[in-house]
Amino acid sequence: MRKLSADIMTFLQQGAEPHLDPLEESVTEFEELDASGNAVPVQRFRNLTYFRGEPRDAVRHKLDIYIPAQNNPSTTHTNLPLIIFIHGGGWRIGSKDDLYGLYGRIARKFAANNIPFANINYRLTPRVKHPGHIEDVANALAWLHANAQHFNCSPNQFFMMGHSSGAQLASLLTLDHHYLAQHNLNATSLINGVIALSGVFNPQSRTNLHTPTPDAKTSPVFTPQNIKNASPINLIHPNSPPFLLIHETIGDEMIRETKQFAEKLQQNKINHQVTSMAQTDHISMLTQLIREQELQTFNKIISFIKQNL
Repeated sequence: MRKLSADIMTFLQQGAEPHLDPLEESVTEFEELDASGNAVPVQRFRNLTYFRGEPRDAVRHKLDIYIPAQNNPSTTHTNLPLIIFIHGGGWRIGSKDDLYGLYGRIARKFAANNIPFANINYRLTPRVKHPGHIEDVANALAWLHANAQHFNCSPNQFFMMGHSSGAQLASLLTLDHHYLAQHNLNATSLINGVIALSGVFNPQSRTNLHTPTPDAKTSPVFTPQNIKNASPINLIHPNSPPFLLIHETIGDEMIRETKQFAEKLQQNKINHQVTSMAQTDHISMLTQLIREQELQTFNKIISFIKQNL
């Protein structure tokens, strides 16, 4: 993980929740500022089990849901769209609780603005290789579809959102319909759009992901045989939903990959938007999502969702 500045570390530490149990279910209420600057109540349902696999994988099959609280007067509390967020970490590291709970703080901000938000865990390499990660994401979406109305969410208005390798998983689940078809679900009718932050769209171009290193310290995520079909840039089709692509401005590799993916969307006449976050790198863009002045990028995501309901 890239080194974080002292300013960002202070911001993260100030918002941390100490002593959170990684397995225990809980319900917590927070106050969060909405788009008008008003403090409104938000509820978190933490560590819900979306799939019961092997006991040692229990923590990887958990998710958190953030919704407007019932006593929030500014929400309709019915049939709300749901963001499903997938953390990054190169398929090898990461958690919904990472970065001192930053993903949860992002979730609270969306829930305060009438958009519920789910943070999910999934199994990592070397415990699994592809397609283990995406199968977990599909399990999570299937559980959310079955339970959406319990949280006042529409079961047919999901927006996939991910950062880095999480954006690859969000895009792959949306573009390759067979993962949800295994749950008798139709991606086209469930997923209204994809929000990708500094996404990995062409893992096929990265040999370190499918070739063992000489010292065998880094386990491959994919095989040479399956990495092509795990690369979203190869899977765009005429029924692809809209994409909102967000990239940093510091660091060439991820900017280049985002623009290449946008070009492929353009060639296929897929509705998409590309936006950048000034003076951010691969990690700081996450903190700036809820820190930047006037919340420009955050509000673009809100607008993208409203446009595609």
